[in-house]
Amino acid sequence: MEQRLVAFSKTPVEEELVGRVAWQIQLRWFAAAGVLVAAWFATSLLDIPLPSGSLYAVGLAILLYNAAFWFYLRQLKRQSASEATVFDRFAKVQTGLDWLAMILLVHFSGGIESPLLFYFFFHLIIASILLSPRACYVFATLAALAVAGLALLEHSGLIPHVPLGFVGPGLYRDGLYIAGVLFFFSTALFIAVYLATSVTINLRRKDKALLDLQRQLASAYQRIQTLYDITRTVTSTLNLEEVLSLVAKLATDEMEVKACSVGLLSDDGRMLETVSAYGLSDGFLASGPVEIKANTLTRQTLAAGQPAIVSDVAADPRLEEAPQLQAEGIRSVLCVPLEIRGKAEGLICVYDSAPGRFGERDADFLSALASEAATAVINARAYHALEMADRAKSDFVRMVTHELRSPLAAVQSMLKLMDQGYVGPLSDQQQDLIQRSQRRIQFLLALVRDLLELAAGKMEQIKGEKKEVALGELIRKAAEMMQATATEKGLDYQVDIRDEPLVLVGVEEGLERAFTNLINNAVKYTPPGGSVAVRAWQEDGSIRVEVSDTGIGIPAEALPRLFSEFYRAKNAKAIEMEGTGLGLAIVKDVIEQHGGEITVQSVEGEGSTFSVKLPQRPSQAVPGTG
Repeated sequence: MEQRLVAFSKTPVEEELVGRVAWQIQLRWFAAAGVLVAAWFATSLLDIPLPSGSLYAVGLAILLYNAAFWFYLRQLKRQSASEATVFDRFAKVQTGLDWLAMILLVHFSGGIESPLLFYFFFHLIIASILLSPRACYVFATLAALAVAGLALLEHSGLIPHVPLGFVGPGLYRDGLYIAGVLFFFSTALFIAVYLATSVTINLRRKDKALLDLQRQLASAYQRIQTLYDITRTVTSTLNLEEVLSLVAKLATDEMEVKACSVGLLSDDGRMLETVSAYGLSDGFLASGPVEIKANTLTRQTLAAGQPAIVSDVAADPRLEEAPQLQAEGIRSVLCVPLEIRGKAEGLICVYDSAPGRFGERDADFLSALASEAATAVINARAYHALEMADRAKSDFVRMVTHELRSPLAAVQSMLKLMDQGYVGPLSDQQQDLIQRSQRRIQFLLALVRDLLELAAGKMEQIKGEKKEVALGELIRKAAEMMQATATEKGLDYQVDIRDEPLVLVGVEEGLERAFTNLINNAVKYTPPGGSVAVRAWQEDGSIRVEVSDTGIGIPAEALPRLFSEFYRAKNAKAIEMEGTGLGLAIVKDVIEQHGGEITVQSVEGEGSTFSVKLPQRPSQAVPGTG
């Protein structure tokens, strides 16, 4: 924003002034050369009796002071000078010296009879572009006085007159001729200045209007960009404190004010608690929540649901806390309600040290910010409610499954005793019923175990109990647990854990459950003679793990739901009817809790590859872990 305003700080006329100063210098090289060439042509070829030495001296003087101007301009550019006043003075100095050179050229080329008088109009047109109207009239007056003074001095004989051979004799002594020339020359000068400056004044007015429009557009664009940044943050995070802190900072920076605060009503609606602030001192914020009943401005703004502008803190009776605001250096305040589902549940206030700082446009912009902040509050509250509901569900599942495990284990033990004949001999039919009951109990115990693991994973996320984990060693141990089963099935079982630090911060028990589940599934669903490979390595600052097999694969229609709770693919059910469908849901939950992601590539009948990516945390970079 600051860069854009710098670009708009110099108007087109001012930029034209800087460019014309340089153009003036370039043009003067040709003018000086023209004086020298014209002097030579008039005296040598046309044989006009002019003082060639004096004309050459004026031409060389123009070259000399133009060289000084050229070096000075280079110095200004080297210093990156951009103030219009510097170049304005520079242009006036150039015009003044040109005026002196012009009057000398007029004197040495016939005085009042010289045709060079018309070149003053050329300089005045340039001056009307470069200088203010007042300066142009001053230079026109100087030109008229200089020509008049020259004519009178020559007329009186105080200075010698340089005659032109093609002009009638004695015109410079003819008072009527002198008066006529001076009258028409002077009036023409002032008319030329009036016409030229009228055009430039109109252009400058339009330029100012254009500049104001450019600044308004720049401000509008920046404010739209600010709203976009807040909208993007609101949609990318559910952290209420983070979003409201950004709102406070952006409002302060964009509106170029002293400070901003965001307050929300307490649960009972009696207090306004500041949840985020920027630019306010700790001492000011230490005063604590504002009691709605005791604060007129807050109460009226919340009740009306409209912005409130305080032009002067010291003179507004609605501010009971005026002394504290004045002590903070605050003179004006703008507050807008934070409406959530049609009800004002907070305020966003901006503060400034200048009185009368805020207007309707500021209120509109801050109201738009408040609308985005309200969205953040709604999202954060909804997320908090879901989080609490999820925690309640996890607590319930954990409690119920824990209570179920003990009686199920007891029933399993009694059935096992009956099956082993401790209660007497059993008939074949009784034996079959007991064995079928044992399988059902075994499935229920597996379901209870998976539900406990799923609930435990959710609780780990809430508690955040993490420590440094050597993932490579953990995966190697999980793979070794399935080595015997893989060998028994005749599988080509490969484990490739790179000899490099695969370290992250996480919950070791949860990670062990996740990778044990992946490896167990690979071995379980790979027919005898197939292959299973477990690989882990570092890549681009992350830990990559792959578990691949040549097993039954996953049907294409099952892939989108593969990580859903209680879902099992049809071909998996065909191999093993009993299964909870919670294993991969647990795996995905654990991986995502650790900031990672899991993907799968599979072709039915050919095999599957599960890829896990986890953030790498070098051991030495994790303080306080062990």
